[in-house]
Amino acid sequence: MKKRLFTGLSVGMLLLVPVVAQATLTTYNDRSAFDAAVGSTPIINFEAQQKNEWIGGTDYGANLTVGDVSFTQLNGQLEVISPAWSPQNSNFLYNPYNPNVPQTFVINFASKVSSVGMDLAWAWGYWGTGGMMDIALNNGESFTKYNVSGPLYYSGLPLGFVGFSSDNPFSSITIIDPSHSTSIDNFAYKTSPNPEPATMLLLGTGLAALAGARKLKKQQLPA
Repeated sequence: MKKRLFTGLSVGMLLLVPVVAQATLTTYNDRSAFDAAVGSTPIINFEAQQKNEWIGGTDYGANLTVGDVSFTQLNGQLEVISPAWSPQNSNFLYNPYNPNVPQTFVINFASKVSSVGMDLAWAWGYWGTGGMMDIALNNGESFTKYNVSGPLYYSGLPLGFVGFSSDNPFSSITIIDPSHSTSIDNFAYKTSPNPEPATMLLLGTGLAALAGARKLKKQQLPA
């Protein structure tokens, strides 16, 4: 009897050990494919953040917050460019060219999100017509985006697109840009509607352990 009780309790304790589910990161190079997979999302196009049309750009220092999203340049400053000065004839957010330091661009969300898509490029630099940026999420996932469009002011290329979705929600993105001039437009994101997979798995195993312990206790009661 004691052996059965010990075995049941051991199984219950094992079930209560946290289990981390393997997350899946999906990337997109095309906005239409991203939209089809993710569905409707809020979009930040930075039009409302452009205040000084006549000088070409509005300076926000190192940080700009738009709704639930905060954009931060850790080693530079941020500007919203006027369409009059933009090769794309539209507003976009960028950090002025700093030839000495690769830029670290951080995007934080007020609540966890599962998907992000944006037009991404670099405005200055001397890499011809393409480059790369390292993108890391604070859930531990990361990837490198190759062939980032640029430089906008030399090539006239449109901003390229990068999108990604994860089943392990995240609240922060870090972009390492060796071109020194990250440019972002039409920033889309989707708030995560569900608990994280690891949380759901832990809850399920915990409930199973409690149910097993209760059943075992009933078996030990005298008839």
